[in-house]
Amino acid sequence: SQHLVLRRGLVQLQICVRGASLCEPVHVLPADLGDHSSRVRPLRAWGAFLDLQRTGCLASAPMRPLGSTRRLHEVLTALDGWRAGGSQRDIAVTLFGRARVDRDWTDPNGCLHDRVRRAIARGRHLSRTGYLRLLKMS
Repeated sequence: SQHLVLRRGLVQLQICVRGASLCEPVHVLPADLGDHSSRVRPLRAWGAFLDLQRTGCLASAPMRPLGSTRRLHEVLTALDGWRAGGSQRDIAVTLFGRARVDRDWTDPNGCLHDRVRRAIARGRHLSRTGYLRLLKMS
């Protein structure tokens, strides 16, 4: 197999070609979009490829991150903050900004507290036992 990585600014598209050479014309079939349980990521990649084929260049703006990507970023940032000895409030400021923490940290429902606690717990779980699952997500 051969890999071709195309980049434009922050946008990157990786194409894996199996059973053919990139030095020869290649027929790309949408039939193999990967074995992901969620088809969103492969379909977005296919859409980016079709845009590349139609316009001759990658889109100039990166695609919005998937919800799971945002959550994973939040979890890993919370884990880093926890490992560095930061308080939950400090971690919340890093994740959500000082203005939101100043406004919502003392909310009686404790939603922001809960979100930070869950992110730390999930990060600790991934670092202890779920690292293979984490790798499969990317």
